[in-house]
Amino acid sequence: MWMYFVKRLGLSVLIVMSALIVLFSLLHMIPGDPASIALGPRATPEIIAAYAEKMHMNEPIYVQFGIFFSSVLQGDLGVDVFSDRDVATTVFEMLPYTLILALASLAWAAMLGIPLGCLSALYPNSLLGV
Repeated sequence: MWMYFVKRLGLSVLIVMSALIVLFSLLHMIPGDPASIALGPRATPEIIAAYAEKMHMNEPIYVQFGIFFSSVLQGDLGVDVFSDRDVATTVFEMLPYTLILALASLAWAAMLGIPLGCLSALYPNSLLGV
């Protein structure tokens, strides 16, 4: 039982690390300078340079990933560029709506899936039992 738990925990950590690496990589694959893209076309070179310094975009890529990963581990998801609000606050504000949507979709899946599964079991080797 414990070995199963340890394997699942290790797999979960591996999946989260992979997702973080993909997310970080996608942010750096965007054509152009991420700072100028985030600030828009009206930003001056001084503002872009200050933003790049603030976001550690002038550091090597492995240092940027280390800062990114340590921030995520501490729960700091950053600040939204458009609204200047903390991303974690925004995520937790929308969490009840996300849970309601997930529960509603689970209810619909159960209401449709259970009767269709029973019908399929009643008529094996037919069009309904496929």
